[in-house]
Amino acid sequence: MSRRLTFEEVKDIVNQIVFKDRLFRLIEKKKDDVYLLQMQYIEADVKTGKLTKQNTRKWHITPWMTESEIVQTCLKCVLTSQEHIGREHFKYKGYKLFGPHMDVKDLIHVIQQGELRESRRDPPAPETGTVERNPFAWSQVRHDFDPYPTNQNYCRACDQPEENPVHETEER
Repeated sequence: MSRRLTFEEVKDIVNQIVFKDRLFRLIEKKKDDVYLLQMQYIEADVKTGKLTKQNTRKWHITPWMTESEIVQTCLKCVLTSQEHIGREHFKYKGYKLFGPHMDVKDLIHVIQQGELRESRRDPPAPETGTVERNPFAWSQVRHDFDPYPTNQNYCRACDQPEENPVHETEER
């Protein structure tokens, strides 16, 4: 049976985590019986270029979480923060297409106006066989081998030996 962790116990776990020069901050919300985790660091602002204190989003930590869950939530905070930084600095043709600060209302407006087009190109279908057996396959089918009926391991779908796990007519 798990027991409720105190704020100090959670804080002790969080204080043992190190990532670069980042600081993990834990905030107690007594009203909601939840703690908030936030990572802070100093980095240049993407708009002004001036060094400023940056804060990640807040992550909920409950007193009922295990030590592993708390540590993994801290890792998720780090990974999400790194993705956020990547999105802030990733550009294509000079534009931050995948920036993390897009306003959802603006995105909805663009979609409603029909100004956002989807593009996709499906790979060509193989000439024979694959699609009939697996409509989601693009080039190869991994076969289901049955090791029991004989000494040789044959595919249940095509009766070919294990040494030839792809049909002769499929792309290699």
